[in-house]
Amino acid sequence: MKTLKLFMAALFLGMIMIACEKDSFTSTLDESIDTRAPEEVTIPFKGKFLSTPTSYDEWTDCGYEVMLTVNNAISGNATHLGKLDVSQSPLIGVDCSFDPTTGIVTATLDMTFMNHKGDGLRMLGQSDMSINGPASGSYTVMEGYGKLAGATGNLNTKGKLDPATITAEFEVYGKITVPK
Repeated sequence: MKTLKLFMAALFLGMIMIACEKDSFTSTLDESIDTRAPEEVTIPFKGKFLSTPTSYDEWTDCGYEVMLTVNNAISGNATHLGKLDVSQSPLIGVDCSFDPTTGIVTATLDMTFMNHKGDGLRMLGQSDMSINGPASGSYTVMEGYGKLAGATGNLNTKGKLDPATITAEFEVYGKITVPK
């Protein structure tokens, strides 16, 4: 009986020691896990837009008698912005070149997507636009405004140029990172 009591006491002490070591391991593990909220979040961005010239006074010469309108306005809808404010959403043709063998205009464009609340993005990049229609491009987010202030990221475009009306229908898609 005495042996049974000693055995039970030893078993009880052993369980206490194991429990203490487990708590020590758990607290070390808990201390190594960062439970702070992330300082920024990556979100999808996409939209459908129409670019139309606002002025026919300024043109950029792309070569071979191909011209790019400098001042354009963007209309449409985008995630996180809703409907754009056309008066605050310019597309500016910065520079361009034309390759007559492929029929491709490569244009450096500065675009701003802004809603009526002042939320928006400004991006800069290049689009390759076929004089027969298809267009695509890659852009870097340069600035964010309002709820998208501090945004960064890279976005892509695809669409269609209508040389007869000098308009372009295009989609923007990708991911942006915004501060929380």
